[in-house]
Amino acid sequence: MADERDSVIPIESDGDVVTARQQARAMASALELTSTDQTLLATAISEVARNITAYAVRGEVVLSVIEDDGGRRGIRVIARDQGPGIETSSWRCRTATQAAAGSGSACRERAGWCMTSRSRPRPGGARR
Repeated sequence: MADERDSVIPIESDGDVVTARQQARAMASALELTSTDQTLLATAISEVARNITAYAVRGEVVLSVIEDDGGRRGIRVIARDQGPGIETSSWRCRTATQAAAGSGSACRERAGWCMTSRSRPRPGGARR
């Protein structure tokens, strides 16, 4: 469930993908993230939102400002849909310079980008 500070963007069309990307960039700018990080975040939002329109038809992207114990702030992105799902899911980490498989704690130690994916393929689920 979304907190009142969360930004929930319904995703049903390419226009919604643009809206989600713009809202994420605005949040990142307000947090004074680097231009590079703003671009990486906007690109990641575009990818997950486009996957929603391509495979699930509709869903939502939830953007939240988060803070760790050290006071560093960032943006949590949750993309939800009721699409057909994927066969496997795993942790993925992305630092500014490389992508590597690993655990969430490894991501935090490198102060990189973390992503987890949870998916349950539906019986008979199919792409549209």
